Amino acid sequence: MIQERRPSFCGIVCEECPAFQATRANDAAGLQKCADEWGVPGHPLAAEDCRCDGCRPPGRLYKHCALCRVRACALARGVENCAHCSRYACLELMHLWQDIIGAEKPRLTLNDVRREML
Repeated sequence: MIQERRPSFCGIVCEECPAFQATRANDAAGLQKCADEWGVPGHPLAAEDCRCDGCRPPGRLYKHCALCRVRACALARGVENCAHCSRYACLELMHLWQDIIGAEKPRLTLNDVRREML
């Protein structure tokens, strides 16, 4: 079941992400909605900033994912996602979850992956 959902490095399921969905559908209005909802005062987002093909290369990345230290670490370690890392759940990942609205779901997703690995 988990493999069908393709969790990203941090546990967000790409196929459930509105930016990923809008990118796949070439939905300009959907991308603009993401930009409007996810931008903050002083740091607005444009619709193009939200185009994302998922965090695994190659492909376009959501603006903040391109700078994500968790993504960079997982790529450097060569893990499928952070659940496969010997340092799970590291402080970097926990800090990212604190910054993500609705981060309980990605955390539970990666915990499910870890349980399936046993």
